[in-house]
Amino acid sequence: MKIIVSLVLFFLVLVKGISQDVYSVESQTKGLSLGGYFGKLAWTSEDLNAQSENGFYYGFHSAYGFNHQWSLHVQTQFASIKSPFEGYSNYPYFELEIGGRYFFMPNTQKWRPFLGVHVNYSKHREDYPSALDPNENVNLRMIALGVGLSGGIHYFVNSHVSIFGFGQATFGGSTSAYFDGVISTENYGFSAFKFGVGLAYHFKD
Repeated sequence: MKIIVSLVLFFLVLVKGISQDVYSVESQTKGLSLGGYFGKLAWTSEDLNAQSENGFYYGFHSAYGFNHQWSLHVQTQFASIKSPFEGYSNYPYFELEIGGRYFFMPNTQKWRPFLGVHVNYSKHREDYPSALDPNENVNLRMIALGVGLSGGIHYFVNSHVSIFGFGQATFGGSTSAYFDGVISTENYGFSAFKFGVGLAYHFKD
């Protein structure tokens, strides 16, 4: 009888060990995570000029996973964009985004692709050559809102640290635009495309 009991206990311990190994968490996407990233940005407004304005940016994000699939993200991004006009210096561009993401694959996998949607707030200030006199500058200060889509993939080095890459598209229009301090009644549409890579830490749930 003791032998049978011992065999049963050994079997239960073995099954438990195998179960823990099979279902071990490889990617902690539930709970709080923080990260940083950098990449390339292309910004275009057909209403202002037809040329794409490009630059590099860096950003930070915080996220909270309600479970291992759905999460809420808040991101801030800072860019330096090259003016399309010769002789003009780079100008600063700021973004704040709030959105949601869905992670594919279970948390037993190290590779976790995702898709997301977001609302975008942006502001920037730049100089243009005057249409009346190319030797004169016109200063533009613009605040805008937009919506967009994103997609990418995380690779978890361990269950709490991930390396990720992503692409993102945002479309919107100005809520206010000032030319030399005078507000414009026009709405200036824009599109922005970003590609980036980064590193994130996912805290224990």
